[in-house]
Amino acid sequence: MNIVFEAVILFFGIFFLSVLQKYHFKMLYKMMRNFHNFFKIFIQFFIRFGVIVHEICHLIFWILSGAKVNKIQLFSKTWGSVSFQTKNYIWALSQHYDKPGFLFWLFFNQIWIFLTSLWPLLFGIIFTYFVQSYLQIPLEIDKIPNFFLQLQIYEIGILLVYFLLIPSFILSFQDLKHFIISRQSNFAATFAGSFINTIIFILFLFFLTLFYEFFILFFIFYCCVFIILFLLFLLHKLFLVFR
Repeated sequence: MNIVFEAVILFFGIFFLSVLQKYHFKMLYKMMRNFHNFFKIFIQFFIRFGVIVHEICHLIFWILSGAKVNKIQLFSKTWGSVSFQTKNYIWALSQHYDKPGFLFWLFFNQIWIFLTSLWPLLFGIIFTYFVQSYLQIPLEIDKIPNFFLQLQIYEIGILLVYFLLIPSFILSFQDLKHFIISRQSNFAATFAGSFINTIIFILFLFFLTLFYEFFILFFIFYCCVFIILFLLFLLHKLFLVFR
């Protein structure tokens, strides 16, 4: 039952991070409108850098999977995107399901598509693992405050870079949609593809429990970043009211 509990926590944790990320960037955009040009340029650079890191995470996995990349948008006014083209086995399921190896390649293809949507978060967890290993960050929550009190200057620098990159690794709602929904040319194919994606997503949640502690550390650190930004946002609002 412990692994089931952890899988449920991971499910809600991934979704909750995406919600926070949405408001994270909304606060940045609202603060940016009232800042001096220097700070406005700094925030724009920070946001765009995060978008580029996020989309490159998707792009790297598509290149490794051998898919055809059709279009890359890194400087869109809204966000960014990577459009791709890969083999679609879902549409041919009704004609070829009984052929040897067809179902294997279908699931294998869907797993690759699934992982591509998830890859920024996987990068974030891997990055967290290396930062935790290098700095020897305790995995016990009650020991983390004492750890921060003993940091050296260069260690603080590493953590600052890590904190700046964390939002880039969180999944967008579009990424989350790709976990479940597999849009096809007709309802039957869409239902079959979405059903397969749901199975893959559930299996992946159980696999991700192997890295549960690192995800929790990633989750805690991002929540700290979000709280700090939220407090700055409130101070910014108060400044506008009383100036």
